[in-house]
This record gives sequence, C-alpha cells and structure tokens, in this order.
Amino acid sequence: MIVRHDKRWAAPAPLWDEARELAGREARAEALGRPTILRFASDRFMDELAALLERDPSMLPDLRAVYETWRSPAPAAAPPPPLDGVTRRLRQERSALPGPTALNDNAALARRAIARAAPTQPAKLYHPAAERFYLVAACLVCETPGLPDHAPAGGEQVSFLMRRLRPRAGVTGAPHPATWQGQWDEEGLVNEGGQPVWRPADARGPLDGEERLPLFGMSYLAEDGRRRRLLAGLVPVARRDAYLGATRAAGGAPSAAPVDGRLAVLRADVVEVRAAAVGIRDRAVAANNASLPFGDPPTPEQKIALTREADDQIQVVSWYALLDLSAFLGEHVPYVRQAIG
Repeated sequence: MIVRHDKRWAAPAPLWDEARELAGREARAEALGRPTILRFASDRFMDELAALLERDPSMLPDLRAVYETWRSPAPAAAPPPPLDGVTRRLRQERSALPGPTALNDNAALARRAIARAAPTQPAKLYHPAAERFYLVAACLVCETPGLPDHAPAGGEQVSFLMRRLRPRAGVTGAPHPATWQGQWDEEGLVNEGGQPVWRPADARGPLDGEERLPLFGMSYLAEDGRRRRLLAGLVPVARRDAYLGATRAAGGAPSAAPVDGRLAVLRADVVEVRAAAVGIRDRAVAANNASLPFGDPPTPEQKIALTREADDQIQVVSWYALLDLSAFLGEHVPYVRQAIG
C-alpha cells in the first residue's frame, strides 16, 4: 500500500533551529516555511556552497543576503576549514556526523543578527558584474514528523517564480516577511504574445504562462545522520531591466519608466564593472586591517602583497571598463568619442 503525504516548501533545514527559537506559534510557522536568498561574492559560488554543505551545513545561515552597499558591505564570515581525508571518509560512511559550529566569528554573529531583524528597507541585489551572485534556497518536505525530504517522482519538476510586490496606497518602507500580504499586491510575470506582462497573482500557484525558473538539488549529511536535500536556483539579477520594462496588465501602461537599452548596456559594461573595482579596494582595506574578528593579523609583508595584488586587479578592471566605455561612445555617440580623441 502506498501512503501519500502532503508536501510543502520550507526554509533550508540548517535554518530550522533559528525558526524554532522565535516567540509565538505563527512566527515560528512563518519562518519555518520561508525560503531564503543566499549571497556570494565570487563566481565560484557553486564550489563554495558545495564545500560548506560538506564541511559544516550549520554555517548556511551565514550566507543569507542582507542589506548592504559598496560603502558598507555585509559582514563576511570565515568559511569552514577543509576536511581531512579521514574525516571525509567517516562522513561518507556516516561514522562521524557534522556538529554545529561553536560560533565565535564576530562577522558571522553580526550577519545573523541582521538577518533575524525585521527589514527596514528592501535588500539590494547587485549585478554579477559587481561580483555578487544570489541563490534562492529551500527544502521540499513531507508533512510528517521530522519533515523528511520529498523526492520528486512521477514526472514532478521543481522550479521557482519571480514575483514582485507593489505597495498599496499609503504603504511605505519595506514589506515585512510576516505581514506583507495585507499591505502589498503580488504580481507574476507572464508571456503574452511574446511580450512580458505583470499580472495580479497570489500564493495559490503559478499563473497560466508564468515564467518558471529551474531549481537544482544538492545533498548533504545533516547533524542527525540523515541525508538532506537543498534545492536552489540562481536569481536572474542580470535581467533587472527586462523586469522593469515589462508592462502591467491593468491598462497596459508601463510598470516603470521605459528603460533605454543603451543605458542598460552602459550600466552593465561600465558602471557596475567600475563598482567591482571599488569592491576590490574595500576588501583589500579590510584584509589589511589588524583588527579583524578572526585569524591572525597580516604581517607587513603580507599587507604589501595584498595591496599590490589589489592594485593589479583594479588596474585590469579599470582598463576593461575604459575600453568598453570607448566602444560604447564610438557606437552610440560617436561625436563625443571623436571630441575626446
């Protein structure tokens, strides 16, 4: 006899302990059922995520995206140390299970405190050219004791949707994760005649023709010895201008000011590349700071090497930005390019 259980989306399993600590049953249920966005500062984010899940899944909360700017970047937690060969073999045989990290990293503690707090402003997601990459992460579980993972079967596929929220009259600030439904309207992006259109939507399911984005699975060994499955998908931040330029179904008016394609190219090829150079400088300054919350402070020789390496990277990035700017001016405003010489 086959017993079928209801399934539901839930936060990644390493975040469940934090959700259980909340006061109030509704708050715990809401936090337990909310996916999260993970933020990475390198295009090696897949390797970084796989290494973290293998070494210490309890550190996954330290990857959550929080509000940051280039002048005030999010605290960067130290990655877990690599496993030696013996420990890795014992993990594979489930003879040694991963234990929770004794969290004494000030940066990780600060980032967790920011992530727990109710947002006061929307978090900014930066373009990949600025060395920022984001994954939406969740678990698909069965509603039985222990919340075991649901294994898609019978042609089931998993995906996620890009929805947007529009504030109702008189609403200001950022949407609160627990109360936004009564203050914000949800809209989904559908394809109508080859054109993207925002239509009213809700949590009951996808709209007809709504764009679905793929999720991939990554398994890891949890602290209780079970194999857990994390589902994640790349947030298409690079398509920001396409989302802004889509029309609204009510009246067909543009949902935002029309986006000039030339400005989109300039932003992606020049402005955000230059922002990446600023990020390289800021990281070099932080690395040379003797008051880092973890590890030994760099020696004078290491500081010189870090500074030289950062200078070389900034020069290369700046050269490419100038070359792209020259090409942009030559193609779109040639008279300006000629005047520059």
